[in-house]
Amino acid sequence: MSGLSPIGNQGLKTGGSPRRFGSDAAVRWLLPVLSVAGAVILSRVLEFYWQSTPFTSLFICAVMISAWFGGFGPGLLAVTLSLLAFDYYFLPPFYSFAVEWNAMPRLILFAAAALMVALLAASQKSRTESLGRARDDLAAKVQELNRTNEALHAENTERKLAKEKLQRSEAYLSEGQRLSHTGSWAWNVKMKENVFWSKEHFRIYGFDPETSSGDYQAARDRIHPDDALMFDAVLERAIRERKDFETNHRVILPSGAVRHIHTIGHPVFNDAGELIEFIGTTMDVTERKQSDALLSSEKHILEMIAGGAPLQAVLNELCSAIDEQSPGSISTVLSLDLERQKLWPVAGSGVPEGWARSISPLAIGPVAGSCGTAAYRKEAVVVSDIATDPLWADFRDVALSFGLKACWSKPIISTTGSVLGTFAMYYRKVHSPDKSDLLLIERATHMAQIAIERDRTHDSLREAQANLAHATRVATMGELTASIAHEVNQPLTAVVNNANASISLLPKGAPNLEEVREALAEIIDDANRASDVIARVRQLAKRAPIEKSFLDLRDVVQDVLALARYELAARRITIRTDLSKDLPSVSGDRVQLQQVLLNLIINGMDAMNKVEESKRVLTLCGRRETRDGTFEALLSVSDSGIGFKPEEMDRLFEACYTTKPQGMGMGLAISRSIIEAHGGRLWAEPNQGSGVTFLFSLPAATNAES
Repeated sequence: MSGLSPIGNQGLKTGGSPRRFGSDAAVRWLLPVLSVAGAVILSRVLEFYWQSTPFTSLFICAVMISAWFGGFGPGLLAVTLSLLAFDYYFLPPFYSFAVEWNAMPRLILFAAAALMVALLAASQKSRTESLGRARDDLAAKVQELNRTNEALHAENTERKLAKEKLQRSEAYLSEGQRLSHTGSWAWNVKMKENVFWSKEHFRIYGFDPETSSGDYQAARDRIHPDDALMFDAVLERAIRERKDFETNHRVILPSGAVRHIHTIGHPVFNDAGELIEFIGTTMDVTERKQSDALLSSEKHILEMIAGGAPLQAVLNELCSAIDEQSPGSISTVLSLDLERQKLWPVAGSGVPEGWARSISPLAIGPVAGSCGTAAYRKEAVVVSDIATDPLWADFRDVALSFGLKACWSKPIISTTGSVLGTFAMYYRKVHSPDKSDLLLIERATHMAQIAIERDRTHDSLREAQANLAHATRVATMGELTASIAHEVNQPLTAVVNNANASISLLPKGAPNLEEVREALAEIIDDANRASDVIARVRQLAKRAPIEKSFLDLRDVVQDVLALARYELAARRITIRTDLSKDLPSVSGDRVQLQQVLLNLIINGMDAMNKVEESKRVLTLCGRRETRDGTFEALLSVSDSGIGFKPEEMDRLFEACYTTKPQGMGMGLAISRSIIEAHGGRLWAEPNQGSGVTFLFSLPAATNAES
C-alpha cells in the first residue's frame, strides 16, 4: 500500500505557490467527507421515500470519487468514513457503532470491496496521469526530434551547399591551374615523399593522375641530367636552412619533349617548431621561355634586315632560330617565281642537299606536296605522315629515302595578297603540330614575309636610286656642255690641221716622210684625246649596273677635271690640287664616285659666281686618314664662294632642298647615299675665311680587294 501512495498522491497535484498547494490539499481531504456525507443523505432519502436502500453502491461511488480526484489517501479516508456510516446507519444495532457477529461478514466484505475500489480508482488515476505525462513527454520528444530533424536537415543542406561550393572552388582552382600551367604540391621532409599533387602538377611532369601515385623518385628521375644536381642542392639547402626556396629546371617527358619548370617551395612547421613538410607551386614556363627566345631571335633577324644583310643570310638565320625552338624540325624557305609559278629553295641549312636538288624547281598545284599545295591554295597544309598522305604521291618515295616523314607548310603572303613563297618544317618522324608549333610557323612566316618584301622593296629602291642618279648625271653633264664641246672640238681641230699639213707635204717633189710621220702621230694623239672625252661622257651618261673595282682616286680626280677643265677656265676659276702620294686606293664604282666628285666641283663653281674673278679658287685635296684604327682615303673640295647660312648647313643633304634658283635639290642627297653605300661619309664644313669645304672619306681597299 505504501508503495502506491506516491502514485495516488499525484491526483490533484498542481504547480504553484505554497498557499495554492495547501488549498488543493484541503480540497482533496475534504472531498471524501463530503462525498460520504452525500452518500449517507442520499441513502436516507431513498430509504424514507422509496424504501430503497442502495447504500452500498452509493458508498462505493463516494470512495471511487474520493480516490479518483483525491488519490489513495483521500480514498482510504472515504473507505473509513463509509465503514463507520455503513455500520452506524445500516447495520444492527442501528445508530450504534457496535457490530453484531452475524453482520460482521457483511461489514468485512463491504470494507474489502470499498478498499479494492479505492485502490483501483487511485491506480487508474495514476496510470491515466502517467499516461498523460508520458504523452506530454512523447509530444515534447517528438517536437524536440522534429526540431533536431529540421536542424539536421538544415545542417545537411548547409553541408551539401558547402560541398558544392568546395567542388566549384576546386573546379575553379583546377581550371585556373590548367590555364596558367601551375600545379600545387606537398612534400614530406621526413619520408622524402610527395603527400599531395594537383592534377596540373601530374600533367606538367607527364604523369596520368588516374594511374600514377605521384612518386617523388619517379618525378625526380625526369629532371634534366644537367639540372638534377642543382635541384637537389637547392632542396637540401632549403631543408637545412628551414626557409623558402625557388628554382628553375627542365624535365624530359617520355616523348622526349623538354619542359622548363619554375618551382617555389614554402616550409611548414608543427607546434613543436619542427619542419615537417614543404608546400608549393610548380609552373610550366616552357611557352614563356620559347617566346622569349623567339622574341630575341626575331629582334636579331630584324636587326639583320635593317642592316641590309643579304636575304639568304636572313632567311637561314630564321630557319636556324625555328629549329632551335622546335627540336627535331628541319626548317626551309622556298621563293616563288611568279612568272613560271615554281618554287625554289632559298634557305634552310638543315635540309638534305639531295632533297633540295630533287624538287627544284617545284611547280605549285593542287597535289604538289605540302609546299606546292600550300602556295597553290594560299593556306597552310599540314601533312603528319608523308607515307600515307595523297598530296605526296609524286614525291613520297624520294622524301622517305631522305628520312623525311612529316611536313607542315604555310604560304608567305605579301601585304598585297600575293604569294611570295612558302615556309616549311620537316620532321624525321610522323608528327602533328601542337599549339606552340602552329605559333612558331605563324611567326616564322611573318618574319619571312618582312625579309622578302623588304629585300624586294630594297631592290626597287636601288633601281629607282640608280635611275635618279643617272638622271642627275645627265643633268650635271648638261651644265658642262660647253666644256665637253671644247674638249672634243680642240683635238678634232688639231686632227684637221695635221691632216691638211700632211696633204700639203705630199704632192711637191719628194715627200718629207719624217714630217708626215710626226703629223700622223699627232693626229692619232688628238683622236685618242677626243675618244677619251667621248668615253668619259658615255660612261657618265649610260645606265649600267654598279661594278665595284680597285680604284686609284688620283685617276678619278684627273678624269673629272678633264671634263670640267674648260668650264673652270671659262668661269675664270683657278684649280688647285693637292693629292698626297700615300692616298690609299679604294674599292668602288668608278662612275658613281666620278658623279659625286663632279657634283661637288660644279657646286663649288656655282658658289663662286658672285665672287671677284681674282678670288675664285677651287682646291682639291686628298690624303690618308685613320679612324677607329682603320685607314681611309679623304678627298675634299674647297671653294672661296659666298658660303652658307648656319640654318642652311643643317639642311644641305636633305632631298629636294636647294639654295640654287634652278636647282633640283637632289645632287648632294644622291652623293651622300652613294658615299654611304661605299661605306664612307660625306659632310660639309665652313671655311675659316669665305666659302665651304665638302669632304668625303672612303675605307681603304684591303689586300684581298686589291
